[in-house]
Amino acid sequence: MDIVNCKRNLGDLDQYFSQYHQNLHSALFEKISSESLGHILDLPVFSRSYFGTIPTNDYIRWFGKDTPIEKSPAGHPDINGRCYNFGFIAEATRKTDENQCAQEYASNITHFREFIARNQINPRDAYILFITPKLHNFTYITLKNSRRDHPTELYQIIPIETSTLTAILEIKMMAFTIMRVDLRMIFNTIYSELYESTSLENFRRRVINKIKEWKNDVLKCEKNACFGLLVYDLMQNQERELDITELEIRMKHKRKIQQFSKFAECDITDTWILDALLTNGFARKTGRSFGNVERVEFVPNQDINNRFERYKLKLESLA
Repeated sequence: MDIVNCKRNLGDLDQYFSQYHQNLHSALFEKISSESLGHILDLPVFSRSYFGTIPTNDYIRWFGKDTPIEKSPAGHPDINGRCYNFGFIAEATRKTDENQCAQEYASNITHFREFIARNQINPRDAYILFITPKLHNFTYITLKNSRRDHPTELYQIIPIETSTLTAILEIKMMAFTIMRVDLRMIFNTIYSELYESTSLENFRRRVINKIKEWKNDVLKCEKNACFGLLVYDLMQNQERELDITELEIRMKHKRKIQQFSKFAECDITDTWILDALLTNGFARKTGRSFGNVERVEFVPNQDINNRFERYKLKLESLA
């Protein structure tokens, strides 16, 4: 499932589930949770049907099956993954009542111990994600008290409601040059807010505010690069040279640009377009202007793709 459909279906689970038999809903929730994490972390997702093809590098494993659709069996976490310098297991449950984590809590502690031992991961570099449509107050209290219940061991348990996962997906869709270290930061932030919060509602409010702050921090560094790349991508296979006023008019009618502008809380201006293209090397001034209107020439795609390789060769020559 692509990231657009993943975000839409995660944001309206009732509509998504209505297309399938009720017996499949739990498996589908696990599946869409694993796919959401895959999109967020830019990792391939493998269901149990394809475990034999998993590479040795970063990945996400969903222990259910695609064909036919089956939920994860007992004795395993629903999902686990390795992502550059950290790892995680995840429990994805549709339950929203007081029994939400009654069975899963103890088993996930066991799965976590096995996961970090098998993969030789420091507990500080591993997480237990508890994904649910809506967190129950008893679950909140249980997870909040996990540090007290296991004082000699570190369990970074992170409750994630689907509204939070959807918000992170939206940020990932717009800030598509985001780094995994930034994504790990939001896991650490939610973990901290769990223990700093005073109630479930207070936890929800704190998480919403922290995600807004995180979005602004991410966009502060990435906004120009994202916007420049988006404009460049939309202009592929079109004119190589345009005046900046004409480019501004075209961009204001592009749906993706409108979405990004709203998301980034910035107006689309010729100044922003020009700065984003020039600063990130997607275009160059032509030196020609008509009526004092600047003209730009887009850098060929091959030149963009080969830039990193040229940098790499240059650095090797300096070594």
